[in-house]
Amino acid sequence: MAYASAAAAAFTASAAAQAQEQRFDIAKQPATTSIPIFARQARVQITAPGKILRGVTTPALHGSYDVRAALQQLLKNTRLRVVADSGTTITLAEGPQVRASDPAPMATNSPDPTGTQDIVVTATKRSERLIDIPVPVSAIRASTLTRAGAVRLEDYAASVPGVTISNNTGAGVQTQIIFRGISTGSGGNPVAAVYVDDAPITSATQLGAGGSFPDFDPADLERIEFLRGPQGTLYGAASLGGLLKFVTRKPDFDTLSGRAELAFTGADHGGLGGGARGRINAPLGENIALSASGFYRIDPGFIDNILTGKSNENETRTRGGRVALAVRPVENVTIIGSALYQAVNADSVTTIDTDLAGRPLYGDLQVSRPRGAAALTQRFTLYDLSINAHLNGFDVISDTSYGIQKSGTYIDYTRLIGGLLDSISGQPSGTLGASIFQPFRTKKLTQEVRFQSTTQGFFAWQIGGFYTREKANTLALVNPLYRQTGGSAAGVGLPPLGNGDVDATYREIAGFGNVTLNFTSKLSLSGGLRYSDIRLSSGQTLSGILLGNSTNSGSASDHKLTFSVNPSYKVTPNILVYGRVASGYRPGGPNITTSDPATYKPDTVLSYEVGTKGTLLDRLVTFDLDAFLIDWDDIQVQQSKIGPGGTPLSFVGNAGKARSKGIEAAFTVAPVSGLTFDANIAYTDATFRNTVGPAIAGDRLPSSAKWTGQIGGEYRFELANGWKPFFGASYRYVGRRLGEFAGTGGTRYVLPKYETIDLRAGVDKSGFEASLFVRNVTDKRGYTGGYVYGPYATASLLQPRTIGLVLSKNF
Repeated sequence: MAYASAAAAAFTASAAAQAQEQRFDIAKQPATTSIPIFARQARVQITAPGKILRGVTTPALHGSYDVRAALQQLLKNTRLRVVADSGTTITLAEGPQVRASDPAPMATNSPDPTGTQDIVVTATKRSERLIDIPVPVSAIRASTLTRAGAVRLEDYAASVPGVTISNNTGAGVQTQIIFRGISTGSGGNPVAAVYVDDAPITSATQLGAGGSFPDFDPADLERIEFLRGPQGTLYGAASLGGLLKFVTRKPDFDTLSGRAELAFTGADHGGLGGGARGRINAPLGENIALSASGFYRIDPGFIDNILTGKSNENETRTRGGRVALAVRPVENVTIIGSALYQAVNADSVTTIDTDLAGRPLYGDLQVSRPRGAAALTQRFTLYDLSINAHLNGFDVISDTSYGIQKSGTYIDYTRLIGGLLDSISGQPSGTLGASIFQPFRTKKLTQEVRFQSTTQGFFAWQIGGFYTREKANTLALVNPLYRQTGGSAAGVGLPPLGNGDVDATYREIAGFGNVTLNFTSKLSLSGGLRYSDIRLSSGQTLSGILLGNSTNSGSASDHKLTFSVNPSYKVTPNILVYGRVASGYRPGGPNITTSDPATYKPDTVLSYEVGTKGTLLDRLVTFDLDAFLIDWDDIQVQQSKIGPGGTPLSFVGNAGKARSKGIEAAFTVAPVSGLTFDANIAYTDATFRNTVGPAIAGDRLPSSAKWTGQIGGEYRFELANGWKPFFGASYRYVGRRLGEFAGTGGTRYVLPKYETIDLRAGVDKSGFEASLFVRNVTDKRGYTGGYVYGPYATASLLQPRTIGLVLSKNF
């Protein structure tokens, strides 16, 4: 039999050297590529019949391990096995799969019901064990989401320390993700970025500061990653506070698999909902595979409109799907093209009307609004093409994406100007109302190319380039309507009330690089730089008696250098201690409502952090601890002033300094097989340091909670005949938060603290699973966001007690 050497370069080594720990950095890939990479990194020679490697995919392997144990893990769940080992040469052949009970439980992407296996993440744009990265990262497995019935961002973000959600609609539109208190509310460019794999999907302009995010089918995800703190070196200007990353499942060339799911839900004080989801992965040949998923979901409504008599008016309907095609034209190259689509429709946002003290105006879960005056729609489309080439000693990765977002939100302004409209038109008091329709559209093209080393010897490197161009547009259309019917009242003699049209164009070109020096198997130093050239232009046209008549435009450009430095030390192979100094920034921009100031400057953060993460007592305990201090300068804040003729002008201006400091901790404990407990807690002190414009020294930053936390547990066990029940519960706490800045003498909206308890239970057998969940068991009225306009306010509501049943089948 002819044997082909699977090592591109082989080095002899003594048996004693082989027993020492060595560092590995191997991505999930075909064995024809991974086995030679392993041989080079392990400094051994590996031989195998060439034909047995074809069609085999090995899992990711990262970290410092014994060579023989690492090789067993690399071959785990494949048809390959070691048949000879001379000490310097290892021979592979086909054989039975490595048993789950074999040693070396290493990095894996496979489902882990107990949550005790290592999680592999791509936060540094490499596949690495979560506990090996000297960056504060939290990851949630897709299997965790499916068991808890979690499909929306607010359902699972509380399990991440230092992260809060602010939502002004309650339906996924105008949502802000707040990392470590870094937030200015509305105004300025976004402070947190959202990615789908390597594609950024958030708008980079101030028009999209409150973004819209897709609801993924959990079966279509590997995991969700939360990167806390500035990520400007690798991810650019929009990641000032942090980054949320959805990591999708890639098409599998070897296995036909799928999942089908039916869900039924009901909300207390509200209606019924439910949905259906499905996903399939199909190999179409040795080097081509297709995956496709689709879903339709109804989130039950629970808000009643006492003016129109409609119950459960905020019922939300969401549908979407994703298709991905993977092609392997040659052994070392994989091309994946994908398309994602999602649509959301609701007759009303999930908000109630309150006074400035947060008290509901019309009673529990009740509003009084003209029909259609608070409706919303959203459309999200993303096309992506990724190319991964594994070459001799380095990888080349290219990602091209094109995203389109469209959303439309109605805001009820009847209480503010309804009486004025009655007076102008001569209608009886209480006849007319008004809504402001705010459609938003953005088209975003991005391209990133990077080169990175595949080995982790003394020197590892990464270098890349990035380009994006985005066009965004938003309108503000003031519509008069009849209060009782919601019909248009444009024909009752009213002059044009107000039309606003704002356009923005954003362009960024950037180059970045990172290096890691591994001085020993324990001590490493990483550092990175990113240089960005950014141009932003905007134009605005206003008309109508409420907005005035004007046309303005402006532009701005920035050149910025951001950096990160990360020393780290491996106390043991599974315990890391690290430090991090990192910078981030938001670009400035033009003010199109006033020439004073004509532009606002970039704002910047400088973050200092120390942390430790790892596992103890043979994975009995997993921990992640860190302490941070972030200085924020020249903060961009929405401000107002009186313009010519007494016209009020709203603009973005720079408003001094702020500081956020705190401690974050997360733990998982697995005392016995099948039983896990998890907890996280965060203390965040995020305040202004001086009084400039609307910001007052000592004020907390918007929507920043001083204390947040969650504690939970799950127990899974096996009965006779393969039945596997599980039970779980969690408790979360979100502390008191303040709304957007109000300036000297103004009143900021207070978002009270809230606590919730969630329960879940279920059983699975042979791929079939039935689970029951209850969210918000005590039926708390938590406010997840709030917005003040004039003497009134609206508050976005946490979903009341909701019960759901999920039936699923994996095959």
